[in-house]
Amino acid sequence: MMIKFYDKLSQDFSKLLESEYNYDTIIEVGEQPNIKLFKAYSVVLYQRSLYFQSKLTDIKKNNIINIKLPHISDKIFNIILKYIYGSIISLENIDASGIMDLLIAFNEFNISEFVEYLQSCLIDDNINRLIYDMDEENKFVVKFKFCVRKQNLDLASLISFMFISKVMQR
Repeated sequence: MMIKFYDKLSQDFSKLLESEYNYDTIIEVGEQPNIKLFKAYSVVLYQRSLYFQSKLTDIKKNNIINIKLPHISDKIFNIILKYIYGSIISLENIDASGIMDLLIAFNEFNISEFVEYLQSCLIDDNINRLIYDMDEENKFVVKFKFCVRKQNLDLASLISFMFISKVMQR
């Protein structure tokens, strides 16, 4: 009989993320003045992400691998690292725009199993709010194209839907 204790394994790897013992990778995220450093283990990053597999072939400096990701916020990267280490993520306090940012980052890191899940969250649960948020944040074009492709909608139908939605919210 085989017994699997994935929850315990996940907890142990999550604790590893909190520990700084013997880390070998520093990841710098964000832009000045909001830069944050994350200490991680290359073997975990390498195994969980195709993106990091390619990045981790870079030369180490003082036996530490340095990776800079200025285009990713520390909040988003913290969520991603927790997922990489523990396969646990909570979307409860993340709005549709945040989910979209997570989707873009998970896609960049080639973590495909979660990309599909996030896409369904966006489309199934948040389409109305996402369209409104997109307009408000001037991120309209990229997210608009994503929604059109994902839903196979024609442009005229989506514009009509958005107009009606905006009018009803006033």
